[in-house]
Amino acid sequence: MIFSENAPALEADLHRTFTRRRLNRMNERKEFFRVALDEIAAAAKKHRPDIEFKRVPEAEEYRKTLALLVEERQQQSVAGQPPAMDLTGSAVIESA
Repeated sequence: MIFSENAPALEADLHRTFTRRRLNRMNERKEFFRVALDEIAAAAKKHRPDIEFKRVPEAEEYRKTLALLVEERQQQSVAGQPPAMDLTGSAVIESA
């Protein structure tokens, strides 16, 4: 996760920096690049020294949700019930 006071300008700078590493060169609205996180962090710092780069974002609500899903799964397992969802939130469908 990258925080910058001017995120749109940083995004434009990064797109220009990594334009030759786009995965889809036919449709520039597809913003996928073959770039390592270290390269992104270095390029971002070079263009915008004010950025804050976090490799592992807090995502407090997401992590709490995962913990609840694990707890629910354990409770259902103890009760002999199949879990309603897996850890990704996908419905579990048992085949016969």
